[in-house]
Amino acid sequence: MENPKEKVKRTGKARAVCSRLVAPFKELYHVFKDDIGLKMLLSDTKATLKKAGSFVLGNAMALPFYILGHESMHAVSYKLLGKGVDYLGVRKELGGGILEKILPFISTNVTEFNGNLLGGAGSFLNGTPLESIVGSFAPFTATPLGIILMRKAKKHRSLFGEGIGFLIATAPFRNLYDFNSVSGSLGLEGITKHLIAGALMASTYIGSYYAANGLEFLLGKLKRKRNEKAIEREKCEKDESPGRCKRFLTSASHVAAVALVSLGLAYAGQPDCPIRISQKQRAEIQTLYNMQQYEKAIEIIQKEPKVSSRRHYFNENMEILAYAGLVATGQRTEDIALLDIAPEFHNKFYFHLMLHQVTAKDYPGARKTSEKIDLSKLDDKGKQTFDAALDFIIRQENTKSF
Repeated sequence: MENPKEKVKRTGKARAVCSRLVAPFKELYHVFKDDIGLKMLLSDTKATLKKAGSFVLGNAMALPFYILGHESMHAVSYKLLGKGVDYLGVRKELGGGILEKILPFISTNVTEFNGNLLGGAGSFLNGTPLESIVGSFAPFTATPLGIILMRKAKKHRSLFGEGIGFLIATAPFRNLYDFNSVSGSLGLEGITKHLIAGALMASTYIGSYYAANGLEFLLGKLKRKRNEKAIEREKCEKDESPGRCKRFLTSASHVAAVALVSLGLAYAGQPDCPIRISQKQRAEIQTLYNMQQYEKAIEIIQKEPKVSSRRHYFNENMEILAYAGLVATGQRTEDIALLDIAPEFHNKFYFHLMLHQVTAKDYPGARKTSEKIDLSKLDDKGKQTFDAALDFIIRQENTKSF
């Protein structure tokens, strides 16, 4: 028979673990219930709307800089992982146009990259699943600082500042694209990958909550060592309500701090080769390629000024595809095409040339081209496509000879 004391002890441990897991979410609940005043919404609507308005205004004022900082942290992590950064952008409606004037490498064509998202940062160089997860989680390293700011603003009775802290602190719950990026990197199928990704996001916030507790404890300890009267001063700060001017200056300093940090991160994570091609121009090149007007497509691509020694992904790919099309249709010789293509892209050129030759039913030419392709330089998808194309070429040649 089980000892009742052991059972009570085990139950107590389970409750303690549960309370620790629930504590971070309780704090957010009390922000809405007590700080914003949603509890008294029906009894004092005017006061509640005033509180909520100040809180939301803090969110709105810091949002453009927060988005830039969030995406810049993605970009910085890509660089630290040895991957290139191809774009960094904020929507025009959220001040992207102004930010673009301050830092010219920031793009406002975010919808072109990631649909209807507010901001975007990306690398077209595929990494391992672990690298993708690290890159996706990079911005959440700021979550503990957001929690500390939220608490500090609450202590000083600044709902504006609390709104800014809340915006930074709750990032793991609001980034659907990051969630999808994590779930896609797990290599799992069905609902399982979404459940695990959700658990990872929730765990990130729980970990950030206790990291914030630890940082606050260490900062408090350092402060007390510096000044023995720190505790008394903290009590005074709790008892005294700051004046309107002081609250305004504190709020302005919070926005300025977020802005400066975000701009610094953006400078550190700036793209290696910023995309400056418009959506209209991109569609025009794609249309010309689809209509087999390869010369015109290359002409438009080469008119665009190079902002670095490396062309950006779209133009680079389309130029190689167009040259492959020209050679496959006999409009240009292979030797002349290779003079315009950088040596590191010759393998990619041969790969696309083989596919063009298969489409043109030039199976002997495709067979010769396949022998020039270095399979070790192709990714898994490329290898599968190569094997399928080569198998098709062999079957067609055998059928003809028969």
